Formats: sequence, C-alpha cells, structure tokens
Amino acid sequence: MKKVFTFLFVAITIVVAGCSESFDDSKIWDKLNDHERRIAQLENLCQQMNINISSLQAIVAALQDNDYVKGVTPITEDGETIGYTITFAKSKPITIYHGKDGSTPIVGIKQDENDIYYWTLNGDWLLDASGNKIMVHGIDGEDGTTPHLKIENDYWYISYDEGATWIELSRATGEDGDSFFTSVSEYDDKVTFVLSDGTVIDIPKHIAQELDIVFESTTDIFCEPGTEIVVKFDVVGGDIAQIYAIGENGWTGDVEVNNESKTGQIVVYAPTASDSGKILVFATDIYSHVIMKALTFTDKLLSIPTLSFNVSKTGGNVDVEVSTNLDYVINISSDALSWVSHISTRAVRKETLCFHVAENTNTLGRTAEIEIISEDASMIKTIVIYQEGDRYYSTGSGTKSDPYIIETVGQWENLGIMVANGNDFQNIYFKLGANLDFTNISISPVGTESQPFMGIFDGNGYSISGMSSQSNYSGLFGVVKNAWIYNLTVSGTFSNGQYMGGVAGKAISSTIDNCQSSINISSGSYLGGIVGFAEDCIISNCAHTDNTIGNTSSGYVGGIVGKTSSKTDIYNCSNAGRIYGYDCFGGIVGYHDSDCSITNCYNKAAFKDMYYVSTGGGIVGYNCGSIVNCYSSGSMTCKTINGDMGMKMCGGVVGYNHTDSYCYCCYFLQQTPINNGLSYVGDLNWGSCSKCGAFDASGTLSNLSLSYHEYSPTLRDSLNAWVEQHKYGSTYGEYKSWKTNQAWPDFDE
Repeated sequence: MKKVFTFLFVAITIVVAGCSESFDDSKIWDKLNDHERRIAQLENLCQQMNINISSLQAIVAALQDNDYVKGVTPITEDGETIGYTITFAKSKPITIYHGKDGSTPIVGIKQDENDIYYWTLNGDWLLDASGNKIMVHGIDGEDGTTPHLKIENDYWYISYDEGATWIELSRATGEDGDSFFTSVSEYDDKVTFVLSDGTVIDIPKHIAQELDIVFESTTDIFCEPGTEIVVKFDVVGGDIAQIYAIGENGWTGDVEVNNESKTGQIVVYAPTASDSGKILVFATDIYSHVIMKALTFTDKLLSIPTLSFNVSKTGGNVDVEVSTNLDYVINISSDALSWVSHISTRAVRKETLCFHVAENTNTLGRTAEIEIISEDASMIKTIVIYQEGDRYYSTGSGTKSDPYIIETVGQWENLGIMVANGNDFQNIYFKLGANLDFTNISISPVGTESQPFMGIFDGNGYSISGMSSQSNYSGLFGVVKNAWIYNLTVSGTFSNGQYMGGVAGKAISSTIDNCQSSINISSGSYLGGIVGFAEDCIISNCAHTDNTIGNTSSGYVGGIVGKTSSKTDIYNCSNAGRIYGYDCFGGIVGYHDSDCSITNCYNKAAFKDMYYVSTGGGIVGYNCGSIVNCYSSGSMTCKTINGDMGMKMCGGVVGYNHTDSYCYCCYFLQQTPINNGLSYVGDLNWGSCSKCGAFDASGTLSNLSLSYHEYSPTLRDSLNAWVEQHKYGSTYGEYKSWKTNQAWPDFDE
C-alpha cells in the first residue's frame, strides 16, 4: 500500500511539472512526506503495542511462576525515557514502552473471581469465537493466548488466534497511543506496574543471598571402619541447583536433598581399613556460584552433647553425659577447685560425670571451665559451669507478657556474665525497671562476637548513664544479633577502640528503635552515636542528641552509624552531636554500603577539620547506597593540608557518591560563611542524583526545580510533600512528618 501510494504521488508530480515550470509542487511533497511520516508512526506504534502485549503476558507469567525482578533499565531517546527493560531471575527480559494520550485500543488484564488473569479490550473482557474469556497465562504450565494488533487501511485490527482471523477495531489516527502501563515504580523489595485501567501488579525483586551449606559438625565426625553414617545439613541463602560429594582413600558419600525444605543428608561409607577420612561436599546455585565444605571423619569418639550448665546460687550436682571409646582425664580450672569437685563417674563407655557445686555466697556469679582430655591428647572437650550470684532479674519469666525486669546494676552485670557464658537469650524478653548509673563502675558491654546478645530488650523509657570503655565492641551492648532493642536512653564515654556505639558496638540482623544517645567517643574507628557497625539491620526513630564522636584520625564515623552493610535501613533518625574524622564520616552514616538506605533523616551537627583528602558529608561521607528525603544544616569547612593534596571529597549532603549510589530529595544549608561554596556532593559524584541542592537560613530552596514538589519552595514543605506520598503503607511503617513552624524542621511527635 505504502509503495503504490508513493509511486502515484510521484507520477502526478512529474506530469504537473511538465505543464508549467513555474508550478509550485511543495504542497504535494509536504502531503507525501506527512503521509509517509504518519505511516511510519503507525508502524512503530503497532510494533511497540505488540511488544507491550507480550511483555504484559510475561509479567503475569512471572507473577504466577514465582519469578522475581533482577533489574529495571530505562530506555531513552533524545534524552527522554520512553520505556524500560525488565530483567527477571528465571524468565527472559522484557521491554515495555510509554504512550501518550491518543485513541489506540487499550489492551489490559484483570482477574476474575478465581484470581485468574484474563485479557480485556477497552475495559471489557476479550472473548473468543465461543464467547469465552481469553486467559493471559495458562494454569499448571499451559500456554496462554497472546493477542496481536495490526493496522490496515487506516484501521486497527486485533487477532487472538495467531493471525488466522482479524477483528476490526477503531480508526488509526497516526498519533502516539495510550500506554498499557501508566507507571513503573521500582522499590527496595519489588517493582510495581500500574496499568491504564488501574490494575496494579507487584513483582518481588531479587535479593541476592549467599549460598551456604550448614552442618552440625564438619570435623572429627565419628565413624567406625566398615560402617556407614548419615550426616545431615541445611541449605542457607541462594537457590540451590546441585550438591555432590567426593571422597578420598576409599571414603564415599551419597547426597540426598529435599529442595522444598532446603534440607538434606549425606550417607557416608567408611572403608574397613581406615581410621580417618575426608569427604568434600560441593554445591552450586542457579547462578553457578560454587561453594565447598570439607567433612573429616575419625574412629575416635569423645562426645559431650551439652557443654554449658547453669547452677543456682545454692549449688548442687551437675551430671555431664559423655560418649567415648577413649580413656581420658579431667582437668578443673584452678580458680574453681575450691567450689567444684568431681565426685563420680557412672556406667561404661556411655558415661555420666557428676560434679558437685558448692553454694555461692558472693553477689556476682562465677564460672568454672572443665576440660575432658583423651590420654593421647588427640581430643579435648571443654565444659562450662556457670553459677548464679544475685539474679540477673528482679521479677518476670522472660515472656512477652511477663518479661524479666532489671532494676539494679548488679542484675545488669550478671546478665552480661550469663551471655558471655553461652546464654544468648534468643527470643527472651527483658525490660528495664529503673534508671541505672554505671559511673565509677567497670561493667563490660553485654554480648561479644562469639557470644552475642540475641534477646528483646525494652528500655521502658529509662536511661543508662555513666558508661565507660576503652576497648573494641563498646556500647551498652557489645555485639547483638537477631535482637530487638527499643525505648532506651544511654550516655557515657568511650575511646581507643573499634566498633563503638551508644546502644551497640556491632549489630547484626537486629532492630533498634526509639533510642536516644548522648555518647562521647573521643577516638577510634567504626564509631556511631547509636551503632558502630550495622549489618542487615533496621534503625529507626533514633537520635544522637549531644557530645562529640571521633577525632581527626578516626575513620568510619557517623552520628547514627559508623558503617552500614548488607541491606541496613535507617529512617526517622537525627544527629545533633559534633562529628570529627579523617575519612568516611557523615552526619548520619560514615560509610554507607550498597543495598542500604537512609530515609527521612536530618543532621544539625557541625563538622570540624574537614580536609580535601577526607571523605565527609552532611548526611554520608562515602555513599554506595540510597539517601532519600534528608537534610543537613551543620556547618562544614574544607581545608587543605600543606596545599591542595587531592580532589575535594566533602559535600553538604555526600562527600563521595559511588557509581551505584542514589540520592533523591536531599538538601543542605549554604550561606556565608556557613558552607559557602560547597556543593551537595563533593567533586567525585558518579551516582544517580536528583532534586538535591541547597537552602538558606530562612529554609528556602536555592532553586524551585530542586523541590520534591514544584509548589514546595521551602525545605519543610518539600520534605513533607515526600512524606505525605510515602508514609502510609510503606515498608517500615509511617515516616515522620516535619514540624512546620521553623525553617530547619525537626520531626513532629
């Protein structure tokens, strides 16, 4: 059609031109070019709409097949985003295109009463020749039906039988048509597709997890020659593809895996002439990541299932079950010989060692270590007996409705001793019943790297003051894991260590909420007003209200957290204490890792001694993650050391923005002489930033285009505009609004 039409126009033009050399044929050529342009637009539009239909079908398939999104990449044309490429973990990538207001047929989807997706056309069910609704994606792996559009003789046609028959729809105008997709929004945990008819589809995002195989034990597993044993394991993290075992010197292993529960076992066969051996276990995930674990076996047995025992203050007997085929000796630690004694051994080979523990007349608890050593010294087992002094609680049973109540310094100290001796108190509830003052009392933080605190602690609105420490892992808690700490106020002084924070020196997979700190940390690294180092944590509604953190030689210093890692999320937090540092220091976080977020936070603290070679920022010093809806009003002065020694990596919001970073709707105070000449990001800015810039002493943004909302020229209004759109139904609950009666706002209560 197109070629014939073009030929006719050209022929007419030649004839007319021959009749009169002065004839103006420009209008004919304009019509011809316009016609060709319209045909090209229609062909391009039709192609994009068919791509959108296939992509919509792929989205439904991904939803029903439990697939998840790995990435969203914008498609740009002349600097404008015209669509997106969506990549999935299992399915092939898809492409979707935007549209504009027009008169194209609107192909959509919606669910019936059985939650099955069917195709719609202009809001009505799309029906086949028999009047049945047409399914988007088949059930139980069956194929669905893919509608196809075409333009012929200036009309839209649709087919739902692979082009065998076509149904005429509306006239094609040649203008861009309505997009099937109103919006595509990417969040931390999902991608949301909104269709033109209002249908919303959420596809979860892929969150990479490290593959691991966990065995109860990997060394000195007892197996007699010529026998077989079963070694059980759990698969942790990634989606496993294959596990296999390779033995040496006649040892073999058969792997059995239950992929549904991510558990399995290896049936190990020992040769008849071997007293030791090794099995190598290999595992791969669906991304071809490979890990290896080595299992070693021995025919020597010294097994003690329980290695830690608690004894009441009044004392008593402790029975220790032992399974062995060895002769052994018992060695009680010298400091416990006066109150622990071995009184008997009962039975043979499956033996029970009985120890007597005398009454404890001291205030504090005490610990005894007992070694069980084979006579050839090839195997050693250590058991620990902990005896209570004063209880680590006044009342309670440790449940949610009846938590242990801590009311004295002695009870807190005994809690730390219990944790150090292996009582992690996982899922056990504690509540503070009074203010505690540690001034002039040497009390170690609760929890260590090897024995973290794993309980639930409610500060109950009370405070713990006078803390002091000069060692690694300093805080009220040294190390917490899978813990929940909230409603607490802390103060004190730390120095000369790494991993120091007011609430915890190091936190892993924990939640810290509604905690206030006025901690002073005079030196060290990995320093935070709330947490020194946070991995896979949620830190919310917390504030560092006073005092100074760090000095001019400190690294990884933050008003809330020194360093974040592995999907740590911080929101509704603030800092008003001064920040010092040499490298990676910020008002909220010093070093902000990828997959971590800071949202709805502010810093009002001043910075001092920022150098061109330092990396410091009003919110974050070194940023690899995301920062959204935050501001800093702290004064910052960048200096040189013996002249200009490098690029200036200090900024009103971020010092250094890494390639993978994201910064949105963030502002900083810029006025003479405060922060004059600073940019919101230092000289090294490789990340994705928008709606970021400066405000002045009145809280007015330097440029209206910086505002989150075009009608919000002031700092507080722009911050609140973002909150109003995002606080309800957000991942972490309600984001706090900002007070509206001051230029540099705080949070509303």
